[in-house]
Amino acid sequence: LTVAQQCLPGCSLYVGLLEAGGNLIKFAACNEASNMKGQRLFRGAGVSFDAVAKPEKVLVVSHHSPPELRERVCRFSLAAQAPNHHGPRPPPSVGQWPFMCAPLRAGDATLGVLGADGFDHVAKSRDGEPEDGVVPFLQDMAHALGRAIDSRRKHDAVQRLRGLLDEPLVSMRNLREELLALVTGNLLFSSSAEVWHLNESWGLHVVAQSLAAG
Repeated sequence: LTVAQQCLPGCSLYVGLLEAGGNLIKFAACNEASNMKGQRLFRGAGVSFDAVAKPEKVLVVSHHSPPELRERVCRFSLAAQAPNHHGPRPPPSVGQWPFMCAPLRAGDATLGVLGADGFDHVAKSRDGEPEDGVVPFLQDMAHALGRAIDSRRKHDAVQRLRGLLDEPLVSMRNLREELLALVTGNLLFSSSAEVWHLNESWGLHVVAQSLAAG
């Protein structure tokens, strides 16, 4: 975000990560121009899930976009601002559009979104759309960030599991619970994860199960 804001001065930039189950985005970081950190977006609200559903391109909402799409951006902005006097910017005016949302990708997986709005001090074309190069820049930033997040998550998951295995008094229950948490944390759209046990009679049965958040 620090690098991106140098190229997009004055913009609000924020990162939202999908929670297990794929029905909730939690905004984990933002730059100084934004207060989106800590906000939550459920599927069906705002427009960020539109970018998740079509991860091959950056979602751009401008004053030329359909009214229903612009209204969803504004409704979420007002709802996010309501509980906090110092909350996010008010809904974009015609001069503040566009709002852009780039999916965070790692391979074929979508991990979340990189959002940007408040383009008051960034060059725009005559019709108010982003200047050439802005959308590809945001997309490249999102791809790089998505790969970095995925790599770090998997590295941390393996390290946590290795740490448990090195503990002499760790219980099988703790190992199973940690394993399930690591699986659901890295397979975001899984509805559940299970550990199966093979007994002496070659029979399989579930010994632990974790349901993703709804």
